[in-house]
Amino acid sequence: MRSALANIEAFEKHGPATIITTCASCAAALKVFYPQLFEDADQRTRDRIKQFSDGVTDISRFLASDLKLAVKLRKNSPRNKSRPVITYHDPCHLKRTLGIHNEPREILKALPYFAFTEMPDASRCCGMGGTFSITHYDHSMSIVKRKIDSLESMGASLIATSCSGCLLQLMDGIHQRGLKARAIHLVEAIS
Repeated sequence: MRSALANIEAFEKHGPATIITTCASCAAALKVFYPQLFEDADQRTRDRIKQFSDGVTDISRFLASDLKLAVKLRKNSPRNKSRPVITYHDPCHLKRTLGIHNEPREILKALPYFAFTEMPDASRCCGMGGTFSITHYDHSMSIVKRKIDSLESMGASLIATSCSGCLLQLMDGIHQRGLKARAIHLVEAIS
C-alpha cells in the first residue's frame, strides 16, 4: 500500500492528469487494483485514489475513443493491395478486467498497410499469467501452443497485443515453433 500511495502522490504533484498506459496489466493495477487496496481507508484517501484511478486509461482506448485514430486513418490513408495479415490477442487484464475489446481491433482494421483478420479464440489466455510462465513453464507453453496453432493455421505474419507479459509469451511460443511470424505491441503496428 505504501508503494501505491507513493505512486499516487508522485502523480498528484503535477495535478489531475490522464495516465495512458501501454500495458494492460499496468492499467488494471492502477485503475482497478489500487482502489481495492484502499477499500478500508478513510473517505478522503478513497476519494484521492478514485480520482487517480479515474484518470488511468489504456492506450488503445485513448487512441480509438479519445483521439478517434481509427476514423482518421480510414479517411486519410489509401489501402495497399498486398498487405500482410495481422491479428490480435486479447490480454486477460484488458478484456476481462478493464472490459476493453473493440478498440484495439478498430485501430488494426484501420491501418492501411495491414489486413486484419480475427484470430480464433483471440481472448483465450496465452498462459503468461505473471509469474505462472516461470513457475509452471511447461504448462504455460501448452497453453500458448493453442494460440500459436491458430496463428500458424490462419497464416498471419503478425500478432499484436497490448500487454508486455503476453508479448513475451507469444514471442517465446513463436520462437519455440520456429515460425517467421512476429509478435508485436499494438503501438508498434501503428508506427
